[in-house]
Amino acid sequence: MCGAVIFFWSGLEDNDLTAVTVLGVWASLTLISLWITSHKALPTSNKATWVVILGAGMGLLTSLCVAGLMLFKNLRHSHIFPDYPFEMILGILARAPFWAMSGVSISIGIFLSIHVFTKQDI
Repeated sequence: MCGAVIFFWSGLEDNDLTAVTVLGVWASLTLISLWITSHKALPTSNKATWVVILGAGMGLLTSLCVAGLMLFKNLRHSHIFPDYPFEMILGILARAPFWAMSGVSISIGIFLSIHVFTKQDI
């Protein structure tokens, strides 16, 4: 499903960052969930550590996916003036640490919300 939406999006003449960011988050969520399910079970001894690691990984992966999707669209269209200039792609990659911190913050928030509502031990 994600691939079909990306293929449809890449055909449009659009240079908005909102769509590519949403698709990058979706792709990174898909890749992280595939990684988790391929490893069958993560160690449950220290859940909070895994939440931080997976959140940071998702943030970094989102930055890479967004930059990769921007590059893919530029290569697919091959205009004289690309939809996403190279400086914009480098700007996304330069902000990767902030994406990682955002991923950590979001994952900790989700983890604590689940803890509060289900009354599970951390």
